[in-house]
Amino acid sequence: MIDNPNEKVNAEDWAELKRLRQTFLSESFSSLGDYWCSSHLLKLYHKSFAQRIGWKWDAVLKELKTKKLLDGPIPGIVIDYGCGTGIASHKVMECLGRDVVSSIYFGDKSPGAVRFSIKEFQKSFPGMSVQSLDLQNLPSEKWILCLSHIINELSDAELKEVVSLIEKSEWVIWVEPGTSSTSRKLIEVRERVREKMDILAPCPHQQRCGMLSSENDRHWCHFFAAPPVEVFQTAFWGQFSHELNIDLRSLPTSYLVFRRKETRPSTTPSDSRVIGRPRLYKGNGKFLICNNSGVREITLLERSHRDLFKEFKKDIFSKMIPEEGT
Repeated sequence: MIDNPNEKVNAEDWAELKRLRQTFLSESFSSLGDYWCSSHLLKLYHKSFAQRIGWKWDAVLKELKTKKLLDGPIPGIVIDYGCGTGIASHKVMECLGRDVVSSIYFGDKSPGAVRFSIKEFQKSFPGMSVQSLDLQNLPSEKWILCLSHIINELSDAELKEVVSLIEKSEWVIWVEPGTSSTSRKLIEVRERVREKMDILAPCPHQQRCGMLSSENDRHWCHFFAAPPVEVFQTAFWGQFSHELNIDLRSLPTSYLVFRRKETRPSTTPSDSRVIGRPRLYKGNGKFLICNNSGVREITLLERSHRDLFKEFKKDIFSKMIPEEGT
């Protein structure tokens, strides 16, 4: 995805990336309009911040494949709403392949971002059908809706538009930063659409979100993806971490995966999903878990769950605790 990971970035470019990061952190999007002011800035973003978002998409898509949620019929059309530089579509294409994906529709407030996404996608996947999204003329076939790092940019009217688009979609994969504010907003969307859509991930149930209980006000639904190992051996990413003061190891994300509700009842897993990072101590650990009884913190003894503790020390993104362990 990165043309040359060892290519040096000059001081002006680092300053641009810092400015862009401050924009994202401030969440002051409404007054900015089209902040993609040049194709060069889009390229800088695509080789840096977009790649980190892509690693989150890798984790989500890996979970869906591991749990065999992608084994059934999958729509061949992908709608990338709020596409930015198109990283979500790149990752979905890499996951599903040409045998499944037939065409991509890119949509964004920024015409420049749409043009960039189309160009980069065609470069990576030549011969694919790619076009800009027209919300007034949606595809007649079923589609997968991809949403990525946009929820804090949506006005109330735009969020209503997105919810309407979700309810027309066959599949929805929505990946956001793992902050408390984005988590709460995703939960609001979850509650608005759960009567019409099956929730496939990360939730292990279809009931009201347990995070909405008053006793969980201090918690939020987030998980930690893992970056590729080679990132820590690349000069560009080392400088990226230094210049922007970003810990490459930490990739918090909140996400939702929906599928149009089927006529047959959805099966409800009995296992519990671990939220965030468990706090591991000598001989025991505290785990925030979610199941159809709600969200609560439990303490597990390491001597009773040795394999589980080993797993959580390596990969904690999509871990479940069997019912008997809770």
